[in-house]
Amino acid sequence: MRICTLIVATMWVCAPAGAADETKPAELKPSGFKQGWKEDDFKAFSGACTDAIVNPAMQAYQDRVTASGRTDAKPFPEKELRESVAPMCECITHRLAETWTLREVADTTLEKSKPFVEEALAGGQCKPGGMLGQMLEQARASAPATPATPAAPAPAATPASPATPALPAKD
Repeated sequence: MRICTLIVATMWVCAPAGAADETKPAELKPSGFKQGWKEDDFKAFSGACTDAIVNPAMQAYQDRVTASGRTDAKPFPEKELRESVAPMCECITHRLAETWTLREVADTTLEKSKPFVEEALAGGQCKPGGMLGQMLEQARASAPATPATPAAPAPAATPASPATPALPAKD
């Protein structure tokens, strides 16, 4: 999914600059988080995730409005989209922080967050609600059904062997 790729890529690119620096004085870390996670890191990761969905969606909407030449288009529902995306991103970031140290995530954010993002967008843990959840449900409902796997083709007819004469054609 494009959204998944966008979220994961932005979380990887937008990881906090000092994410791998665990030598700074420790702040209170939320219970259950692995080593190195601080509240600022958590906010940076979840904020980058939210921006990775909302900002490109806003730009794509504006591009479509501009291309259409319409001047009466409704404003983009940024607030509603952000409100539905932020909890999903916070949940995904929470799962990252419970599973890996900040150093481990900083080096491989894309790889480590992708399964969580895919699971959320497929309706699993961290499933989005609100506007994004409705958009994903509508997309799933309108997607064409996956065609059944066709049966294996029948074996190709082989020419009659010399020992077995072919049947004569009917007139």
